[in-house]
Order: sequence, then C-alpha cells, then structure tokens
Amino acid sequence: MLAGPSGCGKTTTVTAVYDQLRKQGATSTCKKQEGGNPLDFSDILKYKGILISVLTMGDYSYRITDCMDWSAKNGCSFFVTACNDRFSKPFKKILQFAGSNIVRKSKTIPAQWQADIDKCANTILSYLP
Repeated sequence: MLAGPSGCGKTTTVTAVYDQLRKQGATSTCKKQEGGNPLDFSDILKYKGILISVLTMGDYSYRITDCMDWSAKNGCSFFVTACNDRFSKPFKKILQFAGSNIVRKSKTIPAQWQADIDKCANTILSYLP
C-alpha cells in the first residue's frame, strides 16, 4: 500500500509500478477506469505465475477495502494500491494480511517530484517477485 496525502503523487506512483510490471511482461486481465478521475483504474496482472491486483483510486476508503476483498476472491498474491493517509479502515484491513507493507509518500517540491515517484515505485517493486 502506498500511503500519502492528497496530491502527493500516489496515483502517478502506482501507475509507474503498473507500467514497469507491464514492461517486464505482466499481462492485463481486466483493466477498467475507476471513479471520476480518468487516471484512476483497477486491474489484475498475471506476472511470473502470480496475480497482482492494482488499484490507483486511493482517495476513496470504501473502494480500497472493496478491492482488497475482490483481489483476495480472485486469488491475487499481491495488492498494490494508493491510499490517502487520512483513512484508518484500509490501514487496519491491510495489516491483517501476512507480509503487508506500507510505503509512505509525502508531498515534494516540483524539482524532486519525479525522483520521489521513482524511489517509491522502486520500493514497491522490490516487494514483488
């Protein structure tokens, strides 16, 4: 889970993770746009014999927890999501899963924006096989 305040680049970072996985051979199974932001989406990727669920819609607590359940039902080994750090329910729920990791993202100055996104994306990727 990538946690941070509104406008810090969570969606951009999770999208960078998704794009990197696709470049490494992951295949999309059900990508769809989520909510009113055209940049928000969900998908399940097949990658190295496992399923990875991705959700970028991190400013809606109910959607994050619903997607956690949906991911588990669909046999996903990993769930990569953005989550606004003002929420408590998704944090409590994600910690119930063995091996959970929460990466924190803060707002950065424009000159450091891309470097911070790359750093957070690489940290998330390091948790995946």
